[in-house]
Amino acid sequence: MNSKKNSFRPMRRIAGIFLSLATAVTAYAGLGAVDRSPVTTEVSAAAADYGLMDTCQEGVILHAWQWSFNNIKDNMKQIAEAGYTSIQTSVIQQSKEGTKGKTNSVWWVYYQPAQFCIDDTGNSALGNKAEFAAMCAEAHKYGIHVIVDVVANHLANQSKYDISSAVPSDIRNDSSCWHSDGFTEIDYNSRYSITHGSMGGLPDLNTESSKIQNYVITYLKECIDAGADGFRFDAAKHISVPSEGSEYTFWPNVINAANLVEIMEKTFPYMEDAKSSYKNPRPYFEAVYNTGKDSKHLSFPLRIPTIDNILLSNGNINIDEVAPNDGVMLYILKSKDAKDMILRMRSPLMVVSAKKNNTSYGFYAVLVCKGLLIDAILRSSENASHNEWDYKNLPNDKRDFAKQIIKELNGEIQDALKKAFGGQKSSILDIKGLEEYLYVQTTDDDDDDDKYNDIYGSESGATKEKGNSPTSEVDPIPDYSTPKSKPASGKV
Repeated sequence: MNSKKNSFRPMRRIAGIFLSLATAVTAYAGLGAVDRSPVTTEVSAAAADYGLMDTCQEGVILHAWQWSFNNIKDNMKQIAEAGYTSIQTSVIQQSKEGTKGKTNSVWWVYYQPAQFCIDDTGNSALGNKAEFAAMCAEAHKYGIHVIVDVVANHLANQSKYDISSAVPSDIRNDSSCWHSDGFTEIDYNSRYSITHGSMGGLPDLNTESSKIQNYVITYLKECIDAGADGFRFDAAKHISVPSEGSEYTFWPNVINAANLVEIMEKTFPYMEDAKSSYKNPRPYFEAVYNTGKDSKHLSFPLRIPTIDNILLSNGNINIDEVAPNDGVMLYILKSKDAKDMILRMRSPLMVVSAKKNNTSYGFYAVLVCKGLLIDAILRSSENASHNEWDYKNLPNDKRDFAKQIIKELNGEIQDALKKAFGGQKSSILDIKGLEEYLYVQTTDDDDDDDKYNDIYGSESGATKEKGNSPTSEVDPIPDYSTPKSKPASGKV
């Protein structure tokens, strides 16, 4: 064959993943370990001998329709000799009923999954989880990629438009997991109906739900851990895309989460942080991705009273609905050997700096600001190097306002840490006025640039006079009266 040779180099794959990650719009909490053995010189040479392509997109895919994992594994050498760069399996999720011992006429059962996990019941004609992992390992010896068919648009029915009893009650009995129109047949003349209606009587999942997205992400993690290299999504046209509305976040959230996992766990297999910086991002990734997993992984929404007052004074806004989505989140991973470093990120998920907190609890933390309001305030105090926020960078008439935001932000952080560590003692350096010199954080902008422009102004894209790097300036912060006390929740 004259096709391009495939060396299956890990760093080449990681470079491609970084390109995909460039469009990431949010932080994610915890995909598990990807444990792939290093590719030996002998294996690389063997892969090149078969003339396989570097990527799935460039090569030919063998759709192993209803092939068992053992059947694929036993024929791997012949598959490589035939020039197939990738293998696509049938759906490996646990179905609503077993297929073992049945004829190929029950293919449709695979496309009615009941759960988001690899079928390890022993009732699948495809095989079990261990056999899937063994098949993936055999494929990688030849430089062959494994693509898994995924069903995420819907789950199985009991009868037409009814949810199967095999679906876990946590999903089956939660109305927020289903589209309200997901139990009526699709009108193919309506795009909304195509993405919200029932396809052939199958109940339609609410793929905008973070709960459903997390189920899917966890399942992709399980597949990656077992050796999968990529995914094909069934009924993809029935899941909305971001251009159809800001609430349609399934594709960026799910795809970028799977990419991020492989980067973190293959590039940074260890958890130890560098001695004086955040150079190993893995523990910070774990802090965000595994939040809520156990008592060591915690997250706290931080409410900034002055920001709440601004929101309440500018329309009929329900504070409980807006914050903390328009506020700040602090993610914490407890670790006795950690150095109390807080990693600060701003839009678009840019790492600004990592500074040690003046405590000795033992933690890694990530501070993420998501709102346009606090983003505008803190960007106004940004220095030319894009690595510091200080109210002293502002004109004199704006400093008091920014200083108040900084003070409230730092106070919320310390309060959250006290809650996280309870009565645990920490050596806190208490120096009057110290908070004025601590960091300030910008935010992860949700790209809704016009919503609050009347309050803070819009980005100009101008370059500041000092420093060599361009920055997005924000119109000067308007004057506000002395900040009020923290308001009560509710509509005004």
